[in-house]
Amino acid sequence: MSQYLNNVLEVIKILKQIQSTANNHKAPFYSEYPGDTILKLLGNLEQLDFARASYYTDQESQKVFDWVLQYKMIMSFYGMPIPVELPNTPYPQTKWLKLIDEAKAFVKNNHVIQNATDDFLDIIDTWILESYALSGICEAKTGDIVFDCGTFTGNTSLYFSQKVGDSGHVYGFEAGPSTFKTYKHNTQSVKNLTQINAAVSDQCGEMFFANDGCAGGGLNKDGQISVKTINLDTFYQENNLSRVDFIKMDIEGAEEAALIGAETIIKKHKPQMAISAYHKDTDLTDLPKRILTICPDYSFQLRHFSNCVYETVLFCIPQTANKRSQSNQNQSNCQNNANNNEQYKTVLLTLMPLLHSALSIFYEQKREQETNLLFNKAYQLLQISENTLNQVKAENQKLSVENFALKNILKKKG
Repeated sequence: MSQYLNNVLEVIKILKQIQSTANNHKAPFYSEYPGDTILKLLGNLEQLDFARASYYTDQESQKVFDWVLQYKMIMSFYGMPIPVELPNTPYPQTKWLKLIDEAKAFVKNNHVIQNATDDFLDIIDTWILESYALSGICEAKTGDIVFDCGTFTGNTSLYFSQKVGDSGHVYGFEAGPSTFKTYKHNTQSVKNLTQINAAVSDQCGEMFFANDGCAGGGLNKDGQISVKTINLDTFYQENNLSRVDFIKMDIEGAEEAALIGAETIIKKHKPQMAISAYHKDTDLTDLPKRILTICPDYSFQLRHFSNCVYETVLFCIPQTANKRSQSNQNQSNCQNNANNNEQYKTVLLTLMPLLHSALSIFYEQKREQETNLLFNKAYQLLQISENTLNQVKAENQKLSVENFALKNILKKKG
């Protein structure tokens, strides 16, 4: 086991103790996001290692993978937005503000749907950044049959209808009755679109739905509304479709179930796919694993399309025999380096400011006995990592402890 990996595991143990103590005392430490997010993310470091090395073999995908992991770990303690702009942020705040201005102008000059609740996020993602297209690699094309799973109020369906043209067709699936009513009204004049009021899942039937009318509405056993569910294989068969060329999914955590319900389509037609991979902490590992279980003839690229935790997209690209052989060789080469210390170093650098912050809060609340118990366990680890932290501070001020507005409590120990 590498030094960095061992240190990461030790930090996780300490943070778990801090979480437990803070929750018992109702300390104002955690946001609305559960403190155990970080533990879910790092509960299986080997699986994260394997995913990064095997599924995301291009440099940009690995950069996004690392950034998302760091953002979610920090968010689990500070909430969103996090109090620091991480290196390699896909869309820094200054750039995002320019995109909002661009979206406002776009709305004025085009027939698109503006949703009052999302501050132009839907417009930016769908029309400005085209977040469901990886140009020339994975995108809907003229003549394609597209499944748009999770349409919200209709922008993505309008986008795909333009991409496929008159010779193609879009099937849009939206679960929430209220949202579907708005969706159908907004897209009623689109001739190459069929709207379906159903939730996409692994089986046909009925399930409960929560937050109808909101962008985050989805299947939930505690929901108040009963909605129809359908799997894509059944829909494909019942409608006598000859093929499916492209599948987009943004269905609030039901993506893996929907993929299970599309096994026949994926095996037979190998559609290109753009799957949202941010609703669950395990999406980055579980979704590509599920797809390869269904059909091994896929490679993946990961991209991110916002200035926060939302809008991470997994692009799924069907492979020819030659490309698959080359991809497998690349994966094998990456797996040989899966235990590279740099990966654990990245995780450790993200954890250290969190550890400083947690201990600072305990210290300021004068819970000395609790602080000392945790502090003694953390002190040696912090010292071991001091050179690493200093290196980061020198390389990038944005990750320094000072920029997290934290106090250097190491000095207080004396």
